[in-house]
Amino acid sequence: MLKPPRLSPSAFFAIVLVLVFALFVQALLQGRLTGAGYDAVAAKDWSVFATPVLVAVMLWPVWRPRAGYLIGLFPAHGLTAGCVFTAVAIGISLRLAWWSQLVAGIAFGWTGSDAGPPQFSARVDCPVPGALARGLIAMAVLVPLSEELVHRGLIQAGLLYRGRCFAVAVSALVFAAFHDPSAYPLAFLSGIVLGILFLRSGALWAPVIAHASYNAAAIVDWRCLQVVWYPDPSELPLPGLGAAAVLALSICIAVTVLLLRRVCESRPVRV
Repeated sequence: MLKPPRLSPSAFFAIVLVLVFALFVQALLQGRLTGAGYDAVAAKDWSVFATPVLVAVMLWPVWRPRAGYLIGLFPAHGLTAGCVFTAVAIGISLRLAWWSQLVAGIAFGWTGSDAGPPQFSARVDCPVPGALARGLIAMAVLVPLSEELVHRGLIQAGLLYRGRCFAVAVSALVFAAFHDPSAYPLAFLSGIVLGILFLRSGALWAPVIAHASYNAAAIVDWRCLQVVWYPDPSELPLPGLGAAAVLALSICIAVTVLLLRRVCESRPVRV
């Protein structure tokens, strides 16, 4: 496998600045689309379509000398059934971990206590197929591919000369920083997992597929599973439910670690 090109400090900060600017443009475009009459979900989806193009154009000076290396991170022989299955399972496990930590946070009164009056409801109500497909293309195809190219293909690979742990940690920190603050802990953990997937498999297939699986599950459960749960603050905490959620979270993390050990390791990333 080709040795990753080094990422200079100036290139690293250029990447971060471009990501900040792209996030700003995405939010601005989303606001404009909402003002033009699009519903919030459609406005978010369409604004996401523009972000990878903007990042690709603005980071062209960084992409260009690394084009051969980045293309080599998608070898045909690396897309095996075993790697695909393991990556999908890791993505689903991380999504279940997200649900577990959310339930634990609400049950112990850490989050959501002021979100609304006490109530509970659950129903399945998916949007029209076209709207669901648009969300899946935006969030489960474009976002994982573009983010893994940047965070793992450019940042992590480019910092491997500083050490594997350093490279994985920095890429995970940058990855988490561009998520909602409430999701920082799990986003950082996911960044670590995706970084290890990249190192062990020696390709971007595994992290892209795991990332896509997580996002696809999030889109489906967010847009089809309509769950509202605001427990009465006077009844909090709910130690039994909270403990069960923490146990589920621990199981999800343990399963993810076990799955990481099964990832194909035929061409690990060179330092």
